[in-house]
Amino acid sequence: MNIIILATGLMKKEATSLTTVELAQELIEKGHNVKIIGKKGHTIDTKNIPIIEFKNGFLHTLFSPAFLLRKEKKIDIIYSVSSSPALFIRSLLTKLFTKKPLLVHTLKSYPIIRDIKIKKKNKFISYIANSCYWLLKYADFVTVSTNVHADKLIKKGVPKDKIRVVRSFIDHNKFMPLKRLSLKRKYGYEGNKIILYYGALWEIKGSNILIKAIPKILEEHEKNIFICIPRNFTYSLKYKSYLEMKGFARQINFIAEEVKIEDYVAMADLVILPYPHLEGTEGNPSCLLEAMACKTPVVTTDLPELREIADGCVFMAKPGNVESLQETIIYALKNPDLEMVEKAYQKSQEFSVEKITQQFIELYEELLKDKKN
Repeated sequence: MNIIILATGLMKKEATSLTTVELAQELIEKGHNVKIIGKKGHTIDTKNIPIIEFKNGFLHTLFSPAFLLRKEKKIDIIYSVSSSPALFIRSLLTKLFTKKPLLVHTLKSYPIIRDIKIKKKNKFISYIANSCYWLLKYADFVTVSTNVHADKLIKKGVPKDKIRVVRSFIDHNKFMPLKRLSLKRKYGYEGNKIILYYGALWEIKGSNILIKAIPKILEEHEKNIFICIPRNFTYSLKYKSYLEMKGFARQINFIAEEVKIEDYVAMADLVILPYPHLEGTEGNPSCLLEAMACKTPVVTTDLPELREIADGCVFMAKPGNVESLQETIIYALKNPDLEMVEKAYQKSQEFSVEKITQQFIELYEELLKDKKN
């Protein structure tokens, strides 16, 4: 098959960028011709995968893919990814102005709505983002990562027969169980219990709730250490200063430099993912699955999508509730559940790049067969 992957961006540390490249690489290894089309200035290693670049800017993002792909002799599948259904317009234009290939669009998450500041411009963007679901009926298939998301699309008018649930994947060659004690010796944390948060430190991820909860966790025992590896370090400085002012400077470590993140995830006694909701976050968050794959216990929040993915595999607190998060973390630290950890590990194996790529291939083959008939 000749497949074009239409990427929003290819930026370093972005989970969607990493999985875009891994998917392309796996498709190529399975014998398919794959090219990625994305904005210029990508910072991620694209591993010699052919890249078609277009300039930055709203109009270029919207129209350049369609213009550039007209030069391609044969395209069987255009595969595109976004969080907002509004960005599907670009995919649709690309299909219409090329040789009408089949179009598969993945919605990675829900558009960010409730956390946008109340400004006229942002209110308009929010309205557009949440009112373009009807466009998705023009895709050949729409994939989402959970049945919860699929049900929401149906309620918004997307035809049920065009929706497929295909999970996101993680890199099992990178995230795997390692010897926790050996890693603690290596990094200087021997004798401590490590509570880890990694990823974007934005309030839509629950960072404000987490930071309010942390002091009580550190008060519980002087050997409890909070490590934060934020994607946006400058934004995290206020949180670091807050905890230092509370007297916990010796029990916190905000890491700005590049680290071997898989070591820290495997070394942690607990990974905390305090999502208040999943707007702007994947339905099956990579951080959640990565920790599960490392046999590291997780405290997250009781959201329908997360129950679908990890019910019985992780500890769950009430979303947006500081006290519930504190109580759940303290309980998880004092009551390690090896059976839960093993169950989480086995569950994480369902999210391999090989298995998920095969599901996409079967989806593409189904479309091409229907097209011939």
